Amino acid sequence: MPTGNVTSGSTLSLTIDGDPDRVLIFDPTDMNFQELFALAPAKYMKKKESLDFVKATKSKKTDKYGVPANADEMFRMTRELLAYARLLIDEVFGEGSADMIYGKRNPIDMFEMLWEQVTDYVTSASEQKMAKYMDRPEASRVLQ
Repeated sequence: MPTGNVTSGSTLSLTIDGDPDRVLIFDPTDMNFQELFALAPAKYMKKKESLDFVKATKSKKTDKYGVPANADEMFRMTRELLAYARLLIDEVFGEGSADMIYGKRNPIDMFEMLWEQVTDYVTSASEQKMAKYMDRPEASRVLQ
């Protein structure tokens, strides 16, 4: 019986901080990935708004050392938001992705930074893949 090879998608590999042992691999043309990737920012913002950072940052009260009186609350909210960002990253890119990318670090802008950097790759790969099928003459299309 003849054998062959069929590709299952267009995976993209992004090296993290130039470290060949830390590579984020995903298929930007996969509909499941695209849905999770597209909806994650709204989920993140909804969580951020629910924590009411605006109200907390408006407080001008400080202790005798100049530390905001609500510093404990601000740190708690920030930790909660960053834990949620890690969950979203793992949901979109696969379990363990947040740890692989950031290790034990929790940059305050981890979610925004990752989405800004990855969005161009996702958009470009999707557009290239779709153009491949959209620019064909009708007669050469496999699926009608």
